[in-house]
Amino acid sequence: MSQWLGDPNLISLGKMLAVMLLLLLLLRRKVNMGLAMIVSSIALGLLFQMAPLDLLLTALRASYELETLNLVAALLLILVLQHVMDLQRVVVSLKGLTGDHRVVVGLMPAIVGLLPTAGGAVFSAPLVDEASAQIGMSAEQKSSANYLLRHIWEYSAPIYPSVVLASQIFHVSLRDIILAQAPFTLVAIVAGALTAFRGTRNVTTATTAARFRDSLAGALVGLFPILAVIVLVIGFGVNLSLSLLLAVLLLLVMRRYSPRESLRLLRRSFSLSTVFLVLGVMVFTEVLTRSGALREVAEAMASLGVPPVLLFFLLPFVAGLLTGIAVAYVGVAFPLLLGIVGPEGVQPALLAFAFASGFAGVMLSPAHLCFVLTIQHFKADFAKVYRMTLVPQTCIVLTAFGLYLLHR
Repeated sequence: MSQWLGDPNLISLGKMLAVMLLLLLLLRRKVNMGLAMIVSSIALGLLFQMAPLDLLLTALRASYELETLNLVAALLLILVLQHVMDLQRVVVSLKGLTGDHRVVVGLMPAIVGLLPTAGGAVFSAPLVDEASAQIGMSAEQKSSANYLLRHIWEYSAPIYPSVVLASQIFHVSLRDIILAQAPFTLVAIVAGALTAFRGTRNVTTATTAARFRDSLAGALVGLFPILAVIVLVIGFGVNLSLSLLLAVLLLLVMRRYSPRESLRLLRRSFSLSTVFLVLGVMVFTEVLTRSGALREVAEAMASLGVPPVLLFFLLPFVAGLLTGIAVAYVGVAFPLLLGIVGPEGVQPALLAFAFASGFAGVMLSPAHLCFVLTIQHFKADFAKVYRMTLVPQTCIVLTAFGLYLLHR
């Protein structure tokens, strides 16, 4: 017993567990999410023996890094865009196209999910709000629809950096990875829809050929700002903040906003809680890396002597749970897994199992920006949304494991 208590690997795991329990407790007590992340960052740094001055400098550095400022600017511009866009017209047009209101709710986050950016769920949240008005969705169901269906493409779309990075680390072609992981996208759609729309009313809108044409035109015009941003970012590699700024300026000109009205709009759209939340998440992620905590935990788990296939679940899952960032779990866990499989390499099905496990951790992470922003927008209960997120992620991981067993 005393030998176990003195094991540095178990000590590292125990310290990290304490930090995660603290964070979950604060969120369960409905402490401001940004503040909860900051408090947990302090506990994390001190437990992993960062000097107080180093901890302070790390927090400051994370706050003014270009990536952080870019993200804050993008999220604030998204809030401005939401105020300028005619959300009701978009939703009415899509209802005329599809007929089923639930399909419209699901389409909103799925379309925005084509934009590979942190915090993108805040883009689709007001559209989900508008589209779900008549089908009896709770705040938690809206949160689940917005969060789960926003991330259906991350397993199989080569526009996501995590997929590309996994391909590079394991020297497996993008084609093989996408084919191996495409079933996860299908499971994510089905499981996410069943979770989010359970018990909702089946409200439909009758449509005719003429109405369909009008609805299509209305949807394209209404969604033009979002589609333009997606094309600029993915098609032309334009910075997200700049793309959003161009979309906002274009709408202001088209709607003939005066300078005074534009300033009033900016003031109304500004959200200090969103800024604080982003800073909290970025500080937590930076402290996690700078303190060496992430590396220590990954190495501790790799040294536990568990079967390799279990490590292909545990290492990515824990790294994803701690960071809430897909690229981070791939970058931290996959090089360690590469050392486990050795020179013979890894089969695509096993790589897909590791990827699905890691992304399940990301989706269940309190540090995932989309998760906390979605809950904040809908004012939903954290624990209820967390439980609703758990079921689809379990389905995806079990699917991945089943496919691995089938192909080994």
